[in-house]
This record gives sequence, C-alpha cells and structure tokens, in this order.
Amino acid sequence: MARQLLDDDDISLLTGEKNGRGDKKQKDRRSALVEMVYPESKVDEVEELQVYAAFAAIALITEPKPQPQQRTWHISEVKIPRSVSQAMNSPQRAEWWKGMEKEIKTMLDKGVLELVPESEMPEGTKSLQTVWRFQAKTDDFGNVVRYRSRRCGRGGKEKPGVDFNVVGTFSPVARMASFRMLVAMCKILHLLAYQADIDTAYLNARKRALAFVRSIAGFPLKRGWVYKVNNALYGLRESG
Repeated sequence: MARQLLDDDDISLLTGEKNGRGDKKQKDRRSALVEMVYPESKVDEVEELQVYAAFAAIALITEPKPQPQQRTWHISEVKIPRSVSQAMNSPQRAEWWKGMEKEIKTMLDKGVLELVPESEMPEGTKSLQTVWRFQAKTDDFGNVVRYRSRRCGRGGKEKPGVDFNVVGTFSPVARMASFRMLVAMCKILHLLAYQADIDTAYLNARKRALAFVRSIAGFPLKRGWVYKVNNALYGLRESG
C-alpha cells in the first residue's frame, strides 16, 4: 500500500532529487503530491501504518551517509619516507601529499618563492638544489597527529662568498645560564613569563644572495618559468 502512496518518481520529488524535469513543473507536482499524501477530507481513511511506511521510506532515502573517518596511525606503523617516490608509495601517501601541498602554498603565500619568467634569471646563475624532508609528529600515546613535509635547500652545496655572506651568516642562540637568569628575575620581581612559537619562523628571514629554483619534485613548472627565492629556506646557511 505504501508503494501506492509514493512511487519512485514521487519520492524523488519530495527529497529534492533531480529527475530532468523543469523546476516549475517539479514544484507543481510536489505541491499536488503533498496534498495527495495529506488529503484534508480523507485523512481518517488512511491507515496509520501505511503513512508510517511511506515516510519511513523517505527518511531512509534522505538519511545522510556517514563520512569515512581518517585512520589514525601509530608511529610504529609509519616508515618515514626519504624521497617523494617512497612517500607516494607508502600507506600514508594521502597524508604526505597534503603536507607537501601545504608547504608549497605556505611558501608562496609568505613570498618565500615567487614564480618569475626564466629571463629574470641572470646568465650563468646556477639554480638552487632542494630536496623534500618528511617528519611525523605524535601525541603522548605515539599516534601520528601531523605529517610534516618540508622543502629544504641543500646548504652543503652552497659556496661561501657566492651563495651566502660568510661574515654576516650566524645563528644567535641564548645560553642556558641566560635563560635561567631570566626565569629567576621573573620570579623575584613577580613578572609573568610568556612562551610563544613563531609559525614557520625560518621562512620569515630574508635571503641576501640571489637564488632561483628550477623545479620542485611533485610540482612541475611550465616551460620558461622558475622560482625566485626571496626568503631563506630550511637547510640554507642564511636560514639559521
């Protein structure tokens, strides 16, 4: 009896499913169908079980399907790839690829890399060699919560005086004694101490020497275009 109330074409009208008909004609049929299901003069004549079966069929069709949840991997199950090929052939290839896309987007948004015509690259300039490095960050239970993909420059290939300034390249680091003294002063003077982390801090440092990147594994460029390196990359002498 429920099939007599609502056939497949009628159910598609109530649920909003497209059936190739015009919008106006579909709305008119939907209005007529609602009146048929709820006839004011004959409601008492329709058995409750029949109405329940009809709307149960509609609810079954319109019920949203649960979205598949992303599997959580334990660090013992994850082998850190050493190349793009290994990353794309691992069980976590989707996670590694998302990390790579995020890294390139961050570099472009922060102006670290700038897409320029190859004609802007001075004659005789060697392109900067880069490589992908992968990391997995875990929680207290060893479950991987973040797949980190970094595009690093090969600082070992840089030539002093050509690719970086020898005199002006250094990495200032506070001594542990200085840090302890600072904490002690905060305690004595009743000061509040705050800790902060700068997101992608390395990428905010300006690169003094002119450098270009011809290609990035996994993200090919059109012929005649290169990346100009404006800020320091991970792994370069000027980055630290």
